[in-house]
Amino acid sequence: MTQTYTNNALLQGNGGSSDFITQLSPGIRISSNGGRIRGSLDYSLSEFLYANNSRGRQSQNSLSALGSAELVDNWAFLDMAASISQQAVSAFGTASVNAATVNGNSTETSVFRLSPYVRGRLAGVADYEARYSLTTNRSQSTVVSDVNSSVLSLKLTGVGALPGGGWSLQADSQSTDYSAGRSTTSRRINGQVSYPFNTEWSGYASVNHESNNFAAAATQADNSAALGVRWAPYEEFRVGIDRDTRGFTGLSMNWAPSKRASLSVVREQRLFGETHNIALAYRTPNTAWTFIDSRSVGTGQPSNSGSVSLYDLLTASFASSETDPVKRAQYDAFLLANGIRPGATAIGGFLSSSVSLQRQQQLSFALFGARSTVSVVATRSSNTRLDTVSAVVDDFTTSSVVGQTGLALNVSHRLSARSVLSLAAAQQRSSGSVGQAGNSLRSYNINLSHQFSRDMTGNIGARRAVFDSNIAPYSETAVTGTLSVQF
Repeated sequence: MTQTYTNNALLQGNGGSSDFITQLSPGIRISSNGGRIRGSLDYSLSEFLYANNSRGRQSQNSLSALGSAELVDNWAFLDMAASISQQAVSAFGTASVNAATVNGNSTETSVFRLSPYVRGRLAGVADYEARYSLTTNRSQSTVVSDVNSSVLSLKLTGVGALPGGGWSLQADSQSTDYSAGRSTTSRRINGQVSYPFNTEWSGYASVNHESNNFAAAATQADNSAALGVRWAPYEEFRVGIDRDTRGFTGLSMNWAPSKRASLSVVREQRLFGETHNIALAYRTPNTAWTFIDSRSVGTGQPSNSGSVSLYDLLTASFASSETDPVKRAQYDAFLLANGIRPGATAIGGFLSSSVSLQRQQQLSFALFGARSTVSVVATRSSNTRLDTVSAVVDDFTTSSVVGQTGLALNVSHRLSARSVLSLAAAQQRSSGSVGQAGNSLRSYNINLSHQFSRDMTGNIGARRAVFDSNIAPYSETAVTGTLSVQF
């Protein structure tokens, strides 16, 4: 249960409306670490009551679930994921830092994904994997699209060849349907043959076909071929470079000199332009560093453009190679014990109703001491609509480019075995093309938590938020008290 006093429950610029807000949040956590089903589920239902009637009673769901199941021994599998959270409808609308305040630019959004697949060996000559993925996105807002997306992927990989040699064939087909927009489809086929020159060097040739209707009503297609060379002096380092018939230079690299460091780079040419993904991670016993730079197509929503959680940053310190979803519960417990909200973000993102080209960059750092933890996350994103045919109304209707930057700082200090003091500061900016007014949100939080018993924790806190906008600026100050009971 959380009790909040805020001097601006309606987030208005004229002084606002003060209110006492009571939040009741029963929840359940389930985890499985053995047998055919492995995963975790964390769900809560929050009821908000407003003493001064600044808003009627409202309910909000929160869900984070991830799991996998082995349906048939070593052959058929199922991956599952689900989330329900509050999302900003528009990057240019009112931004807020707490779900209890009344914000018409925030809506509950749910994302569910099922992905069954089979894998095995075909006649002793090739390994195969066939996967189908279905993702549904639903929003309570009527001004953005619901989205259904399905992907069918088939992959064959030759076996028995010399090291550095072999062949592969992969085909992918995707269909995305927007309730308020138009449907889009895309298909890709890639075939590759490799030949080893020696134990370190090999050459390869590939053929590629891609088609989609992202940028035009009629389907566009492109065919290409490429020749390349791959160098793999040892198992932890592999790099390949190729040149295709369009004159584009592709690159792939994976380097993992130890369990604490890794670097991966992929650069390729797509029908809509160049895409890439760069991921760097480095850990020491007391620090975690990550850098991500990507440029890719986004076909669903919420776009969560640049959305970064402190959970993702901090878990990188503990388990950069951990694949067991059950471990999530342990990491969440660590965050809560140190006064860090698992869902805290540097950028909240926004909802889109059409295909877009997304460029995202993230730099993060965490320092872990005996009693203190410091984390910093800096993000930047730029989103451009690819679909110029759809008449759907969203942020891309008024701005061809939507940019966001964010910076979040969190410091927590353990005062005693049961008490933690935490400080958090964050800033987010949204900007558009010429003529589109941007905005910025600055927030500051201080929180003191104390564990009364094994099952009961309480905390008191205060926050300050300042939203700068040409349309609806506001400032808010609030104090909170929370009592959590676990059983």
